[in-house]
Amino acid sequence: LLQEEQEKRSKETLASLRPGLDVEGKVTKLTDFGAFIDLGGVEGMVHVSEISHARVGHPSEVLKTGQSVKVRVLKMESDKERRQRIALSIKALEPDAWERGLEFKEGDILHGKVSRVADYGAFVEVAPGVDGLVHISEMSYERVNDPRTIVKEGDLVEVLVLGMDDRSRRISLSLREAAAKKWIAGQGGEQKVRLEVGQVLKGIVDNSKPYGVFVRLPQLGTGVRGLLPLEELREAEKGDLKKKFPQGKEVQVEIVAIDEEGRIRLSQRTIKDREDREDYEKFLEKEDRSGKLGTFGELLKDLKLPKE
Repeated sequence: LLQEEQEKRSKETLASLRPGLDVEGKVTKLTDFGAFIDLGGVEGMVHVSEISHARVGHPSEVLKTGQSVKVRVLKMESDKERRQRIALSIKALEPDAWERGLEFKEGDILHGKVSRVADYGAFVEVAPGVDGLVHISEMSYERVNDPRTIVKEGDLVEVLVLGMDDRSRRISLSLREAAAKKWIAGQGGEQKVRLEVGQVLKGIVDNSKPYGVFVRLPQLGTGVRGLLPLEELREAEKGDLKKKFPQGKEVQVEIVAIDEEGRIRLSQRTIKDREDREDYEKFLEKEDRSGKLGTFGELLKDLKLPKE
């Protein structure tokens, strides 16, 4: 009689279920791949990926046997033995981070965990269930051939948000820009400066070409860089540019020109010339105060020439 009642209950439950329906259930068993839920004489399964929008390693991190849960029916199908298999979801009942609204914006530095590493870059979880991509080109100022030499799955990292696309739900991240922004903050230049001729900035070498050096200027914004041409180098810096200016090297430069297309021309020579001029003016001022320097005539007026 009891078995007949259970079979009747199971049939009634199955008849009431359909994809998209939200129902109450109770956790009966936890496995590595998911949780089994009793829906009233019929069991369904919540796959581990359907438990939460946040990444879950094992169902026991979130659920426990005997716990009452609300689930949504995702799919119902029969196996080869004509047994009903019911796929359920817990996370489908909750809005994800994109729907709630992300609490960060472009330019922010975030703490995240590397969730996956591919040949072209690394995915970093920056919010529960939200991954962004650090492309291989944004991992370091030095050339990177294999992202696995920089990060591995599970690493905790700091990344800067380069871009966000709500429609495609894609986030572009950068390890090297985050490091550059922190470096600038450490130099006392956390606030963004204006782009104008005459500004003296600290930059980071991006790459070298036969005609000059491209320098990243983090104080002006993410991705902003200028060209330091050969003729604007200090004399001591001329030579093999790749050796003199390796990627990631810190340099001080002055903005000497901005063309109509917004391209920035940089100089080290003007800084050196100004420093030399200031040093010379200080020398003259010091000598003048000590009375050791006058006009050429003043220096010669008391000079006695030998008689012939």
